[in-house]
Amino acid sequence: MNTCVRRIHVAVYVLILAVSVSGCAVLQKQTPEERAAESAARELLTHLVESNQNLVTFKGIGRIQLAAGSNAAINERAVWAASVPAKLSVAVLASGLPVLKFATDGQHLYLVDMRNAGDSFHKIRSSDPQLDRLISIPVRSSDIVLLLAGRLPIRKHKRVRLATTNTGSRVLILEKYWQVVEKIYLDAKRNEPHMVEYFDGQGELSYRVVFEGLQTVQRYRVPRKIRISGSRGAWLLLSIERLFPDADIKPEMFILEPPDRDASAAAR
Repeated sequence: MNTCVRRIHVAVYVLILAVSVSGCAVLQKQTPEERAAESAARELLTHLVESNQNLVTFKGIGRIQLAAGSNAAINERAVWAASVPAKLSVAVLASGLPVLKFATDGQHLYLVDMRNAGDSFHKIRSSDPQLDRLISIPVRSSDIVLLLAGRLPIRKHKRVRLATTNTGSRVLILEKYWQVVEKIYLDAKRNEPHMVEYFDGQGELSYRVVFEGLQTVQRYRVPRKIRISGSRGAWLLLSIERLFPDADIKPEMFILEPPDRDASAAAR
């Protein structure tokens, strides 16, 4: 009796396995038209990824506007330096003097409030910090660096589709295990990205990036303004007034030290 039951269990297991394998094969099988469409979508994505690949280091001057509820509100001029993939140094200015400094060097996140000589220096170990605690938007420092360089942060994905919106514009949809992780909306005239949406592991919108105009600086196409909006109302607007591509940048520019009291008093 036991032998018979075991044989039945084995037979059922083999049957289930066979059905599962054949089902997966059906799901993975594509028609020639579907394969051609995905190939075209991947070629377009490759073209977008290769844009500005040679822009690795740069400096900039502009303005930072931030609205993040009760956490922060900023509308000041700023200067920055960056090195791909994730090194970034930003100084927020007031009356021409730095009042806030932020930096990442690939190992740590630094934050300094020059107006406060007390507990104003923070150093946190992180290779690519997520900035939601600072600006209430889950964007990483590497995302900011790439966006300022006119390059797209691309999430890990398994599949790429090219679709058309209700307004007729084209959108690249990146999926991982049938879950949308990123959408890239393209400008109809120049085939350039004008908006990118990023999604979390549950398929919910994490944050949205809108390029409010592009400009050509030397041989690079870079944004004039970058608006980053979170799913809970927080937003960050980066206005690029001047960009200095291929700048000579030293590693120590991304390391901050605690301010001394004299410098803090001068910044007030």
